[in-house]
Amino acid sequence: MRVLDASGQVVFAGMCKDLAEIAGAAMGKPDVILGIRSGGAYVAEAVACHFPEARLGYITSRRPSTGKKGKLGLKRLLRYLPVALLDALRILEARLLARSGNPEREVAIDISQDVRELMAQPSTKILLVDDAVDSGYTLRAVVDTLSALTPGRLFTAAITSTTSAPVMMPDFLLYNDNVLVRFPWSMDARQ
Repeated sequence: MRVLDASGQVVFAGMCKDLAEIAGAAMGKPDVILGIRSGGAYVAEAVACHFPEARLGYITSRRPSTGKKGKLGLKRLLRYLPVALLDALRILEARLLARSGNPEREVAIDISQDVRELMAQPSTKILLVDDAVDSGYTLRAVVDTLSALTPGRLFTAAITSTTSAPVMMPDFLLYNDNVLVRFPWSMDARQ
């Protein structure tokens, strides 16, 4: 397992461009791009720059443990730690999450009425975007929810899959070899 640093906007934008190119080559131009909050929303917005006609929407899906790290006030402490230690902590967290296997997710759809109407058409191509897929439970929960809402063609994309065998693998990935990515919004990003 390794950690890539994409906390700078230039590196992050390059990753999103590459992801947009992979998705576009396989599916053509999406009509709708949906980002899974919070990290996937940033990726979706950056990918959408490469498909200016696509409509943008957001999905919120939370696992029960979401928000605990933020409440601990770790961000202030993390900026003083060496990068090697941050990488080791990130790898440890990923391994612990991989073992937890909690499939419970709450999914909230935050899509405007015009995007919902577009999604109601069978010819609509929808690209669902997340930053990283860990267990795959969030991706599966969101895909299950969206599949019940739309007859359109649904494709999934993420920058990385942090485990080798999530319960649902995205259709399009930049990294599928246990790569962790430090994004601009990551708690351990140096900005």
